[in-house]
Amino acid sequence: MMRMMMSGEEVLIPDDRAFSRFNHECQSEEGWSLTYNKNNICVWIQVLEEEKSLHKIKHHVMLL
Repeated sequence: MMRMMMSGEEVLIPDDRAFSRFNHECQSEEGWSLTYNKNNICVWIQVLEEEKSLHKIKHHVMLL
């Protein structure tokens, strides 16, 4: 990742490797629980910490 300073704050610019990891996580179903599947819309959640209410969420919409 490339680091840049903008308005006094550091900004990380993703490189190809970071994008590849992100894409792999988007495509993977391992560790994700399907919570909604209706009308070509699917939503998965991933519980980050069992005791906390913070979850990752991803969705997929299939356009016909």
